[in-house]
Amino acid sequence: MNTTTLAKNQTQASPIVSPNYVFLSTAQAHAVLADFGFFESRYKQGKGTGFQKHLSIFERETDSDEDGRFNLMLLNSHNGTSSLRLEAGYFRVLCENQLVHGKVGVRIPHRGQALDRFAEAIPLVLQQMQQFKETKALLRDKVMDDDARFELANFALQIRGVNTDGLDELSALRNQQNILTSRRSADRSPSAWHRFNAVQENIIKGGVRLYQGENYRMLRPITAAERLLDVNQRLTQKAVELARAA
Repeated sequence: MNTTTLAKNQTQASPIVSPNYVFLSTAQAHAVLADFGFFESRYKQGKGTGFQKHLSIFERETDSDEDGRFNLMLLNSHNGTSSLRLEAGYFRVLCENQLVHGKVGVRIPHRGQALDRFAEAIPLVLQQMQQFKETKALLRDKVMDDDARFELANFALQIRGVNTDGLDELSALRNQQNILTSRRSADRSPSAWHRFNAVQENIIKGGVRLYQGENYRMLRPITAAERLLDVNQRLTQKAVELARAA
């Protein structure tokens, strides 16, 4: 099997999994989501031989607004490296950026009646999608002061694994300012929503200078689907916490 095999089309589990592993195909999950009116709009997978982790983005025509589209993200693998995960998200058309709701979605282990549990969990994630709409409204209505913005930037650096200890004051400030810098004029609004989006895009897409004295390195983009989900979740939770305290 070559590396171009689409993992989402796999019809069997990898031979390396245990006999207790229950194969839950991504195609089966697609069919269940179709019953709720969702269609796949984007897909990505990591390197592998057809059983690796892969991420599908699902949308409905009724879940769009002026900025983008609320959606569902389905993460799965067929080699035992992940459970099946379903998360509520949002695709921002302006910067082609995928956001994830701050609350944890559902994770279905590959055992027992996995497909039935997946179908039963969808209404819960749809409720999270509605909560994401409310979260966006909250962030748009709030303004972060300087302390909150720098706290968000520092938190973002920490979840990217950037060591902020021992930095001189100027280097720390430059790094925070770079993480806070908007890549487009439409994101220069002081609202918590736009501050969150600027930070999120920088730590996900990378390309930001991180200084240590006069030396610097470029922050690398996040390419692993599961890491993308987890970083997104933690950053959203922090942004909401800061917005509510404003």
